[in-house]
Amino acid sequence: MASPPPAIYRFGLFEVNPHSGEVRKAGVRIKLQDQPLQILLKLLEQAGDVVSREELRTALWKDDTFVDFDAGLNTAIRRLRDTLGDSADGPTLIETVPRRGYRFIAPVEKTAVPDRPESRPVMATHAWHQYKRSAWLSIGVLLAAIAIYAHLKTKSSPLVDRPLRFAQLTSDGLAKSGRLLSDGTRIYFSELTPGRQMLVQVASVGGEVIPIPTVLENPRPLDLSSDGAQILVVTGEGEEPLPLWMVPVAGGSPRRVGGILAHDAGWCPDAERLVYASGHDIFLVRTDGSRSQRLVTVAGIPGGLRWSPDGRKLRFDLWEPAPASISLWEVAADGTDLHPLLPKSPGLGSSCCGTWNHTTGTYFFQVFSQARTDLWAMPGGYRWWPWASALPARLTSGPMNFSAPAVNPVDDRELFVIGTLPRAELVRYDSSTGQFLPYLAGISAEGVDFTRNGLWAAYTSYPDGALWRCRVGGGERRQLTFPPLRAFLPRWSPDGGSIAFVDISEEHWKIRVISAEGTGLRQVSPADEAASDPTWSPGGDRLAFGGIDITHADEPSKFAIRVLDLTTGRLATLPGSTGLFSPRWSPDGRHMAAISAMAELTILDLLGQSAFTLSGLKVGFPIWSHAGDFVYFQDRTEARVPTRILRLSLSSRKLETVVQMEGSGRLPLGTFASWSGLTPDDAPLVSRDISSQEVYSVRW
Repeated sequence: MASPPPAIYRFGLFEVNPHSGEVRKAGVRIKLQDQPLQILLKLLEQAGDVVSREELRTALWKDDTFVDFDAGLNTAIRRLRDTLGDSADGPTLIETVPRRGYRFIAPVEKTAVPDRPESRPVMATHAWHQYKRSAWLSIGVLLAAIAIYAHLKTKSSPLVDRPLRFAQLTSDGLAKSGRLLSDGTRIYFSELTPGRQMLVQVASVGGEVIPIPTVLENPRPLDLSSDGAQILVVTGEGEEPLPLWMVPVAGGSPRRVGGILAHDAGWCPDAERLVYASGHDIFLVRTDGSRSQRLVTVAGIPGGLRWSPDGRKLRFDLWEPAPASISLWEVAADGTDLHPLLPKSPGLGSSCCGTWNHTTGTYFFQVFSQARTDLWAMPGGYRWWPWASALPARLTSGPMNFSAPAVNPVDDRELFVIGTLPRAELVRYDSSTGQFLPYLAGISAEGVDFTRNGLWAAYTSYPDGALWRCRVGGGERRQLTFPPLRAFLPRWSPDGGSIAFVDISEEHWKIRVISAEGTGLRQVSPADEAASDPTWSPGGDRLAFGGIDITHADEPSKFAIRVLDLTTGRLATLPGSTGLFSPRWSPDGRHMAAISAMAELTILDLLGQSAFTLSGLKVGFPIWSHAGDFVYFQDRTEARVPTRILRLSLSSRKLETVVQMEGSGRLPLGTFASWSGLTPDDAPLVSRDISSQEVYSVRW
């Protein structure tokens, strides 16, 4: 039986020929040593499946070969990743499967190699010469096609074998928000302060950030007109969709786009129409707001609307609240052929915020995966080359996060991006001075909780989510959890011997408990239920938690508080807690504070079987004072950031402001929302944003 023909493997920019041992990137041959090559071939043969370390050992070394197998394999894997530009921390090609082996996770295309002439049977002389001429002609055509394809891909794609060059363009230290827009001379974006959101600009070569005067409140830029004269924005307070406006960049009165309400919008290729998203629908409308017509209805919430250079298709982000995810989709200009843009892959994570280079057809976007954000690109394909299918390729891999790509329209080898080095500063509000001062030496932490005697603190480091404990003076610090586990909202047991926390490492969150010495880690929440926000009963014999995680935060029907008896293992739903989450047990055990599906504070009287709801305010991170006479919480009515910290008297129901956040300097932050807590003497704690976040130029 004839053996199957050899195959060429293609993934991203790479092409691997097992027969010749050649590896090419964007058509250029790259050097790969024999052992890393053999590992790569083994992984490609079983793409998507785990290849055990023992299988790799058998492939690389004979049984009678004496070698330090672990060191040798680790070195070969590292060399392979270095050559391919992959990362062990945020893999896009080769994933480490702990204690088992490795798995190739990128999409792989397998193409048969044409038979070589020398493998054919011997022919008559005349036929042989005819065959040679035909074969050489075919080979010549094939080589020419490959050369043209490589040339076109090199010209049209940023993904050539060149290093990226970065240049910082801003240095004002303020938080950047939303999209970057550029006409090639200037870059437009918005900046956040505790008081408001501002529309600003900076020269494309860098310099001072200058506000764009406008009477509009909290404008968020969406798109720039083709002539660079007007910025399309949504503006206002409260929940989206919001009014859609056009703001002249050179000054003058903004103009509202009819009565349109949107959460995203952009110009159409003909410049006389707009595309906008509202609810689950994408619409087309004239620039004066007339003749609105629905293009397509989708299952989630669309945004990030951008047309292809030829105007034939629209790409957009799709946010699906339950489970929480964001991905890139594509639809034809007539509303047909709706489909996801990218293949499902752990390395691609949450993808969004794409933009086209209209000269080359390359599509740039950002991906959030492994707790970081990076830039990716999809080269523009050529329909007449059937093998030129565009696969996404990663451009950046840290240590800085990169997001919000914008193409320089006058230079097809330059992007403008937001670069962020995330870091928090733990600060305490000093009521005597009215200022926030560093606490625990200003460590980069959130979720701080204290033992009942006030001597020990537990916290999670920001942004990596490792669980730590230390004395309140900062001494005897010890890390209790390690990657890939990510901890969130730790809570000390009443006796100070254990810490409960949320494990947010996987899609469905879990409640785990660990000793103060870092031993005995165990899961206590049910394996088949999502869980968050643990809180101990005063006796330490029970744990209450929200039967919900952030991936189901828009499903109020699933909200309820669950109570686990740690002695018997019995799990029950707390009476009267339907529609509630984020529970906090009072120090005396009589009350339970929680948040409703409407984000309002609710206090359950567990003995009197009654409830009190504080209406009219949206709250965040409720916490009991240590005496149990007050509930402190954030006022999140403005939605984007907390504007103040309040406290509610349990006895009198009197409400008072403790801290006014506006004018307090840098914004508070947290992994999912701006965190706040209390010190042992009830002084408010905040994780303040001291991240480095600036606009950068990226060239190749």
